[in-house]
Amino acid sequence: MIQKNIPKHVDHDNLYDLYLVNEMIGTLSRLKYGKLDQKEIDYIKDNFDDLVVLGNIFERYYSGINQKLNEVEKRLNIKEFVQESSKWRGKGMQRKLVNVLFFRLIPKGECENLQLKIRLSAKGWSSEIWNTKKLSTEIREQLKNDYGFQLTNKDEEYLIFHKMDFNESFEEVKESVEKILGLIYV
Repeated sequence: MIQKNIPKHVDHDNLYDLYLVNEMIGTLSRLKYGKLDQKEIDYIKDNFDDLVVLGNIFERYYSGINQKLNEVEKRLNIKEFVQESSKWRGKGMQRKLVNVLFFRLIPKGECENLQLKIRLSAKGWSSEIWNTKKLSTEIREQLKNDYGFQLTNKDEEYLIFHKMDFNESFEEVKESVEKILGLIYV
């Protein structure tokens, strides 16, 4: 069953299949710590070859995502706006499928913790600016006009300013990021 649904695990938003993958990863984690019950051992035994194939797919998936994020990071011309940067992958199966290129930006006025996050998963790219509450009224109005900016959370305001498919050009990500940082840091 897993083998015939492998493309769904990587290419589509199929929560049931992701649930199965999550259960499998949880089972493998328990195996690592010796906490498997007989049902889980039988599952691994019965699906061993498919699990190896799925594991290989995930290794290639993570490698491909890291290569794309590395390429975007190299092409971005934003050093003048950045204090530090890092890459990370979340915890839990669903978050592990998303890699993030994170930039802590230099303070702008009263905004002391501006962040840029570029997310990439099989679902596509997302570029976000976080902690925007203390930007000037003028910049917030410009963001509203250009990007439909809205308050997204009472405590932690952010703006998703660019979304695109997984296979789209790195150049689009680069251009959108450089444009919005140019707007904020005028």
